[in-house]
Amino acid sequence: MANPWPNERSSKQKGARADARSSTPGRDAGPATALPPVRRPSETVDFVTGEIKAGIREGRLAPGQRLIETDLARTLGVSRGPLREALRRIAAEGLIELTPNRGAVVRKLTREEVEEIFEILAALTHLAIRKVAERIGEPHVRARIEAALAEARAFDADRDRRAVTELRDRNIAFHNVLYDLSGNRMLADIRENLRLHVFRLTWEGYLTGDRNLDWTAGHAETLESILAGDAEAAVSTKIDSLKTVRQAILALPDAAFK
Repeated sequence: MANPWPNERSSKQKGARADARSSTPGRDAGPATALPPVRRPSETVDFVTGEIKAGIREGRLAPGQRLIETDLARTLGVSRGPLREALRRIAAEGLIELTPNRGAVVRKLTREEVEEIFEILAALTHLAIRKVAERIGEPHVRARIEAALAEARAFDADRDRRAVTELRDRNIAFHNVLYDLSGNRMLADIRENLRLHVFRLTWEGYLTGDRNLDWTAGHAETLESILAGDAEAAVSTKIDSLKTVRQAILALPDAAFK
């Protein structure tokens, strides 16, 4: 498996080089090499879980890709015990599959599952926007929506020159504000899990030249409608953008799906 974290080296590799330098005859050991942070077992599992999920979210770990334990353990600088526990956690969330002979594989979705996910995302979007609209009279809520609108307009001014990763990050920031201001933490958590499923396929769409999908479309209009107290218009704009993404994903070749 290609290293999904190409800029990182394992702590064992770093330590081995440090030991070699300090033991060379005729040379001073010099300043002690900084040791990696010591984590409790639960913290290590959380760390590994977060790193693997980030790899899935950012397209470094693709649907159908096999996750080789030895490679992951070496890259992340952890033992295989916490790694296996992290893989079990992620499998329970439906992001990977654990099979006796192949080990862990990033799970592909069926077209039917994509339809179901977007149906749920539409319902969550509707609820989140309505809850934010109900709170728009609160000064701090209005201030954050106004700030988000200013950022969306600035982004739109030169959107055509933006890199794919910028589109992704702007979309994440927009929804973080929206769901945070809804005041419903569980709503945000449910959406985050579904978002990870969808991101695996949106990267397939982004990386196909004729489908340069833009998830930031409609952000400014949605926020404008919320500020104007028109929740229906805000929901309509955001649902339209979801439909566009759904159609683009379902147009991907069969190889992208299970």
